[in-house]
Amino acid sequence: MTLPRDRAHQCLLKFMSSVKKQAQTRKDKVMLKNESAHQRLWTKLILIFGCFLVIAAPSQGQSGPIDPSGHWEGQHGPLALMLAENTLYFSYSAIFGETAHTCEGVGMATLVDDNLYHHVDEMGTVAFILTEQGVQMNTINGVAPFCGAYWPGDTFVLESFKPTQLCRVTMPQTYFHEVVLGAPAQLTTFVVENDLVEVVSENYNLGQNWVLARFQTAQTTIVGLMKKDNLEYVDVAK
Repeated sequence: MTLPRDRAHQCLLKFMSSVKKQAQTRKDKVMLKNESAHQRLWTKLILIFGCFLVIAAPSQGQSGPIDPSGHWEGQHGPLALMLAENTLYFSYSAIFGETAHTCEGVGMATLVDDNLYHHVDEMGTVAFILTEQGVQMNTINGVAPFCGAYWPGDTFVLESFKPTQLCRVTMPQTYFHEVVLGAPAQLTTFVVENDLVEVVSENYNLGQNWVLARFQTAQTTIVGLMKKDNLEYVDVAK
């Protein structure tokens, strides 16, 4: 039995269409499989890269630069600190040893590494080491110029820390002075009436007329000695 030519042609077209659909289905499956494999590869790469970022990024527990500005009580005496960018200004008074040796130090230390500052002169080098637990002072070369020989260093724990206090300038102009022991020279920098400055209120070896002060703006930070009579304390609780 034979089919008419038209019907035979129609059957042939249906058969070819069926074969084409089956081929396209197999092709789609292969493409889908390849695409899924490609997606899985990218997913793995993204996960690996994300893990790398987590490992490489510093943890939240790690500290950046520490600002120790304020008053500290050590094993041998008090320490006043005020930070300005890469310079740490200090005033330190202490008594140590069986014969009651004294320390009278006022000056500055320069940043040499993360949270590590060195005060250097012809007699030796004193290191200020800042940590989340407090401050350490150690002689690392020669002798401590403001303490002499046999000074064992000092440790200042966080529990002894008192932050800076806020003051308002009461004079039309109030100049900063060098952070040195003795009579400090006047600097060219000054603040004006109603400006706010931070101070370390305790008077150590700076004398009753001076406080260690800091004035900060978005562009600069200035630290120096300032006459206490030109300031009034601000009650931040109000």
